[in-house]
Amino acid sequence: MAPLWLMCRSWARYVETQRHPATARRLAHLEGMVDAGAPDTRAAISEIARIQAWADAELDD
Repeated sequence: MAPLWLMCRSWARYVETQRHPATARRLAHLEGMVDAGAPDTRAAISEIARIQAWADAELDD
């Protein structure tokens, strides 16, 4: 059951992020930076983690 729960949670986090267009755009930009190997990857990863934590908190309310 754990893999199914993780997949559902991941999808719910994605949906929550997409409900906020500015946040979704920022997340896509940050993920693009990481994929491209930008010099400031650590900062991008930190901000991605912050956005994901925010989405998780929204889901838990």
